[in-house]
Amino acid sequence: PFVLFHRTQAAALAALNESTAEEAIVQINLGLDSIRQVFEEHDAGDEYHEDEMVQRLEQLRESLREEYSVGPTLQERLAEAVASEQYELAARLRDELSKRS
Repeated sequence: PFVLFHRTQAAALAALNESTAEEAIVQINLGLDSIRQVFEEHDAGDEYHEDEMVQRLEQLRESLREEYSVGPTLQERLAEAVASEQYELAARLRDELSKRS
């Protein structure tokens, strides 16, 4: 998690400099997902949200959202649409993500 934390910070800052604040948030979310996987692989999933590095990345993400007025990313909106069983919206968001890639 320590290495993933620093890689995530670096990726987010690079995205902020080279692209957009939304892309920086995407990088943070990807890093948090990777860190969560490590916790789960070591049967420590319950400790994930209590981890200081996770909390710092979440704070950085929210700070970027506030400073740059960034709402939910396409990936976050897609995940929410799937969770709430809004499959038509999910398909449109998926297509939009494909266009950006």
